[in-house]
Amino acid sequence: MKDEKFMKLVERLRNRDQMKKYLALRYISATLQRDPGKIANLERENYWEIVNLVRDLSGSSQPSVRVEARVVLELLKKFDPNVEDSAPKCGECGAEISYKFRFCPSCGSALGEERLVCPVCRAERDPSWRLCPFCGEEFR
Repeated sequence: MKDEKFMKLVERLRNRDQMKKYLALRYISATLQRDPGKIANLERENYWEIVNLVRDLSGSSQPSVRVEARVVLELLKKFDPNVEDSAPKCGECGAEISYKFRFCPSCGSALGEERLVCPVCRAERDPSWRLCPFCGEEFR
């Protein structure tokens, strides 16, 4: 799938218009049935963006969107055992979280890898450093 097509697909999945979401989901479902490699061959980051958008839509209040999103999830699970039905959960408190969150809204714990950066120049830094090698800022 070309980047241009991928961007249009993501745009439709994020659109407020329920019909556009539904049609995008129908396109994904038809593509998975005809040629699952088209979706699977996306760059990893793009693939998981689509999977997570579809997962979010499986809880939609619009019945046609919700049903089609669940169909797409079932098809994706046939080809990729790493796809789960439900949203990810916080490792500390078990609350459902969005894949986009950096912190859990329930308990406040950091989710995933937390990058340390210099507060002045915003360069990534190692936790063992006492000062920033780029701007000279001392870390406490």
